[in-house]
Amino acid sequence: AEASAMLREFVANYEAGNLNVFMNLFAEQARTNDRTNRDGIRQDYSTLFTTTAMRRMELEDVTWNLANDQAQGMGNFVVQVQKKGQRDIRTYTGSLSFSIERQGEALRITRLYHHQTRAERVEAKGQSR
Repeated sequence: AEASAMLREFVANYEAGNLNVFMNLFAEQARTNDRTNRDGIRQDYSTLFTTTAMRRMELEDVTWNLANDQAQGMGNFVVQVQKKGQRDIRTYTGSLSFSIERQGEALRITRLYHHQTRAERVEAKGQSR
């Protein structure tokens, strides 16, 4: 339940573009597909949040494997992004795996990896390319 609540916070702050609160969810030495610490992850999300007008994320079919103070999660994602100044919305789908662990009083993300399986651009008129 606590891990699921943390994921809801992750999604809400991603969508809101609330960089500082979002980054507080990550451990100092967190890793992603191409980053090996929180500073690098911050750079990636800072760029995303400042260059997009809208972000939506849905996590589906998330399963957990719990052990001691750690949890491994896997699921699927659907992300929609609209760049600032553009009308097109890009949709990305794929799988997501993450590791979280208790650090002090809070759960922190220590690993976050994604595998994108599809990207689609929808024009403002509703036509797909």
